[in-house]
Amino acid sequence: MPDYIRQHTVPFEDLRESDLLLDAKYEGGKVPNLSSEPLSKLIGVGTMGGFRYLKRGKPAKVVLCALVSSLDEPDWPDSLDLERGIFTYYGDNRTAGKGDLHDTKPGGNRILRDAFNNLHTGVRDDIPVFLIFTKGGEPGYNYYFRGLAIPGVNGLGSNRSEEHTSELQSL
Repeated sequence: MPDYIRQHTVPFEDLRESDLLLDAKYEGGKVPNLSSEPLSKLIGVGTMGGFRYLKRGKPAKVVLCALVSSLDEPDWPDSLDLERGIFTYYGDNRTAGKGDLHDTKPGGNRILRDAFNNLHTGVRDDIPVFLIFTKGGEPGYNYYFRGLAIPGVNGLGSNRSEEHTSELQSL
């Protein structure tokens, strides 16, 4: 992490009362299992995977989606460009050549596909809030909040949502 970013750490026991702070570290618990995972306590999403979402309403729709990345998968090089404010995310289909890109058990790629489709058809009320979290590189369940993101990037064509990556503008 660059030196100019002032580090704020939220201990595990304070997660339920914490605000989201840009570039803050949200610490996991001490127990070596999913009960130590912090995002479920912080924002009420699931405990596993790159897409952790919250559904509301009838019929239930995704209203919040935390995108989680280690940023260190060489075959799926997610990236966060701090200068341009662009998060490039490769999704949850980690098997090359495996059928439909959007057909995965977690269904995360469908969330992104639907968000981009809603963007391009003007149905903005059905686009969930996207929050970006990255793993810290240290052992355990620690995550850093990198910001709020919206689908699409100014200057890129609308066909980006059909590619194997999704680019989101971070705010």
